[in-house]
Amino acid sequence: MLRFTNKKKKFFYPIQRQRKNTTCKSINGYISSGALVCFFILLQVTSLISLYLLDHAYLIEANKQSTIDLSCISYAKAMIQHNERIRQCHFDPKDLILEKSEIINDIFVTFRDENTFIDCMYEKKEKKVHMRIYYDTQGIFDMDFL
Repeated sequence: MLRFTNKKKKFFYPIQRQRKNTTCKSINGYISSGALVCFFILLQVTSLISLYLLDHAYLIEANKQSTIDLSCISYAKAMIQHNERIRQCHFDPKDLILEKSEIINDIFVTFRDENTFIDCMYEKKEKKVHMRIYYDTQGIFDMDFL
């Protein structure tokens, strides 16, 4: 009988050894595929949120920039109207405003009239912004950033 059980063990033992572990658990006891899926979903959500916040920060910065630019255009428009009235009505040319300095949102801005365009220059965050506002007798028709 002992001999039969030994033969039985020898016969069944290789079959049992060949059977692989079919559970989903890894060595440390966690489900590796599920953990990886959750990690990648978390990574995607985190990157989406960071992109949204970055775009939102750029929109805020662009809004501030457009406020300064619109203020510069408004000041230039008033300067153009004043100078065109003097030129068309043949008033004294000494009354022309050829150069003007203003402070807009705590930024020092200089305007210079060049007869066909107005140079508008200011510094923002150590970056010099140079804007040309082109005009004719009808008003402003173009704007260019240099």
